[in-house]
Amino acid sequence: MIRMDKKDIVKAGIWGVVIGDALGVPVEFMSRAELKADSVVGMREYTPHGKVFDIGITCARAKDRYRPGMDPLSCGESDEYSNGNGSLMRIMPVSLNNCTETEFWCDSYIEDAALDAHNISKLTHAHPRSQMACLFEAYGRLNDLQAFKNLPEDEIKSSGYVVHTLEAAILCRKANIYGIQTQ
Repeated sequence: MIRMDKKDIVKAGIWGVVIGDALGVPVEFMSRAELKADSVVGMREYTPHGKVFDIGITCARAKDRYRPGMDPLSCGESDEYSNGNGSLMRIMPVSLNNCTETEFWCDSYIEDAALDAHNISKLTHAHPRSQMACLFEAYGRLNDLQAFKNLPEDEIKSSGYVVHTLEAAILCRKANIYGIQTQ
């Protein structure tokens, strides 16, 4: 196992988001079967040349509400159909902000952590399901829920729905393909 201190984890988290976004955008709506047949091992048609490839509908609407001066925490949509994974994709800094050098789930920070995760989600996705997904993902707590932990791979859907994205993240953690262990 590779052991990492907090500084290394922060760097790895930032690089992971950047690389994951760059490599994932061209295949974000492909099924798991399609990805197994044609694995992403390098850059595809999306390159970082100053062009926005895609912005989700819910994120775009929140951005449009923010422009004229709406309070940022009121910009997110709260209907049931606004549960894409946009807020979940930017939650990693919350986990890093509310942890100690040795623990990534710090009970002493739980109140602040919940508020941070919920507020980050509310910027674009204000439905309680998205807010809770952000809290769970920020602290890896879904790994503790037996129903999710034992979900067979063929039952995990690949879509932009926030719950499906959480399930896929759990599948990746379960595999722990990089063998990384925090101190």
